[in-house]
Amino acid sequence: ELVAVRIERTSRNSRRIAGDIIIQKPMDDVWAILTDYDNLAIHVPNLVESRRVNPSAGGTVNGAIQGDGDYKCRLFQRGAQK
Repeated sequence: ELVAVRIERTSRNSRRIAGDIIIQKPMDDVWAILTDYDNLAIHVPNLVESRRVNPSAGGTVNGAIQGDGDYKCRLFQRGAQK
């Protein structure tokens, strides 16, 4: 299925990318994939590399757990240029 993708250039080296799709899977499963930043390139077309910069041990930052909505981290992501 083709997904319409919107790309907004937010700065010289940053982009905001958005798209919509309906996935017939449990929300917790989908959220687990979307917040697995170190493996996101497996699931996102044209994303060549995705990793957390200076990840904390155990996936927690100030008591927040990766994927809980309060977790914040810095990412390095590299996309395929088209």
